[in-house]
Amino acid sequence: MVCVLKLGVVGLGYVGIVSSLGFAELGFNVVGVDVDTARVESLSKGRPPVFEPGLEDYLKRNMKRAGGSGGGGVAVFTTDYTRLLGCDVVFITVGTPPREGGGQNLEYFEGAVKMLREVGFRGVVVPRSTVLPGTTERVVAPLFEHVGYNPEFLAEGSAFRDFFNPDKIVLGYSDGVALEALRKVYSPFNAPKLELGVREAELVKYANNAFLALKVAYADEVGNIAKKLGVDVYRVMDAVGLDRRIGRAFLNAGIGFGGSCFPKDLAALIHLSRDLGYEPVLLDAVLEQNRRQPLMLVDLLRTRVRERLGRPSLRGLRVGVLGLAFKPNTDDVREAPSIRVVSALLDEGVEVHAYDPRAEENFRRLSPRFSSNVVYHATAKECVEACEAVLILTEWEEFRDASLYGGRLVLEGRRVLGVEGVCW
Repeated sequence: MVCVLKLGVVGLGYVGIVSSLGFAELGFNVVGVDVDTARVESLSKGRPPVFEPGLEDYLKRNMKRAGGSGGGGVAVFTTDYTRLLGCDVVFITVGTPPREGGGQNLEYFEGAVKMLREVGFRGVVVPRSTVLPGTTERVVAPLFEHVGYNPEFLAEGSAFRDFFNPDKIVLGYSDGVALEALRKVYSPFNAPKLELGVREAELVKYANNAFLALKVAYADEVGNIAKKLGVDVYRVMDAVGLDRRIGRAFLNAGIGFGGSCFPKDLAALIHLSRDLGYEPVLLDAVLEQNRRQPLMLVDLLRTRVRERLGRPSLRGLRVGVLGLAFKPNTDDVREAPSIRVVSALLDEGVEVHAYDPRAEENFRRLSPRFSSNVVYHATAKECVEACEAVLILTEWEEFRDASLYGGRLVLEGRRVLGVEGVCW
């Protein structure tokens, strides 16, 4: 297909990279901008700066199209904001990390908006960054005539699939020009399209993520009860999930949720609620339940070590931690349950060994403590063989090989093997 609009994407993290390459696949010419020179150079040379299934292939295809081979559009990557001046629509996909206390750090977002203004961009500006309701109206609208908001629902590990096959597309708009531009951008997609006001569209993202987080926390809470009852919570949730009003997704009990979205979005929504004079009791409970859930696995380890290994404490025990990423098929460790589990083990004097096929380097960088006090291994087998007990924290496929464990005490934070776990 041939697309009329030229698109810009500011911020080349997970969302920005996938959006740039995804739109290019659909025939749009895209300019992706980031202030990180190393990241831009990596993308321009076809080297993935992050791990995401399919990313390397999409980069290769993009480079072939750039060389004149094959149909479709081309995404180019640069640090130069002036390259956006030829674009009709610019999407802002920079990070909005949490502030201490639960607020939202808009430094990168506001910086991107300011740069767009300074170079004289005159097209439609559409944030995709997760920002609290009212932010686009307050930060972007005073500087640009045509403004929209287009929340993304891209899950790490399946981001390209989610991009091309969305459950829904939310088109937030402030005027007819912005709405018409978004309609054109998303005309190739066969998905329900909801046309909302900008503030409504901003709230959709928070409401969406908060509900999914609630489902996870609910499943974990029921799992904790099921554990006391000697009941298999997965069989229970299989039955619950058949109710068409509920659905089975996000009901796998375990050690809680992590990642870059659910924790920070919940915290930001709680913070906003209190600013508005409303006490969000339910959301507070979800966040608190998720904070304590990973430590339930450490409690279980302490009990089983005493019963099965005859040790009065965890001090000096060699424990292997399999999985550091917050979920499989990503190298992202932001707010991962592994952070709390490893920290608690180190506090108790455990000799911690660890393996993750993708996330080791990111985990090391989180803290000097993780860099110097954890023994990392090149393979799962090597990690297990060095230890007396093993905790499985991420559902990487390679951990399903039962022959890995050689009769050791194994406890699961995610259901991988089907042996004893935190909620079963």
